[in-house]
Amino acid sequence: TITGKLQEVVMEGDTTVINAAAFKTREGAYLEDLVKRVPGLVYNKKDNSLTYNGQPISEINVNGEAFFSGDKKTALENLPADLISKLKVYDKKSKEEEFTGISSGEKKYVLDLQTKDELNKTWLTNATVGYGNNQKKDLEGQVNYFSKDGENLSFIGRSTNRYQNSTYKDNINNSVGMNMTHKFGKKFQVPGVILYVHFWNCAGALLDVKENGGPYDTPFVP
Repeated sequence: TITGKLQEVVMEGDTTVINAAAFKTREGAYLEDLVKRVPGLVYNKKDNSLTYNGQPISEINVNGEAFFSGDKKTALENLPADLISKLKVYDKKSKEEEFTGISSGEKKYVLDLQTKDELNKTWLTNATVGYGNNQKKDLEGQVNYFSKDGENLSFIGRSTNRYQNSTYKDNINNSVGMNMTHKFGKKFQVPGVILYVHFWNCAGALLDVKENGGPYDTPFVP
């Protein structure tokens, strides 16, 4: 049997198409791990910026639709790598540009993830439980549903103190999020995002964020 090397990158018009299968990741890896292996794709965790060959990526989509409003950090740190068949990079037109047919002249590059055909229209569940020294823990669960036309529904929950330096037992970062896109024919769709974050550290700060209602800070001194 003769097998050839998988073609890593091809151009389809103005779209760069990256074959995810050409870049092996460990079992249970997330999108961030896959991105690290793709030449030209660079994710900076300090400022949550993502670039491809130096061009800034403004948002991350799944099958053509924004995932958690295009939030790069949420997609990179939560989407399983083995869900993805291809990664596309292209200049995405805004809704206004699509409606009027007039270009604004500004480039808005997106990273558009194409899910595997065999996983589309199926409910995908994933859960991880991790414990370490100094009372460290990392608990996560998620449920995802994707379809090729862009319809999607995701629930993501996480409770962790893995990345907090203090050993104070009550330090915690809890987050719960939901993302959905429901389509009515080809012209109408209903998107929705809800994200709640509860963060506690021993320095005495309690932070609650409700993205659907805007962020607010509540100072607290134990």
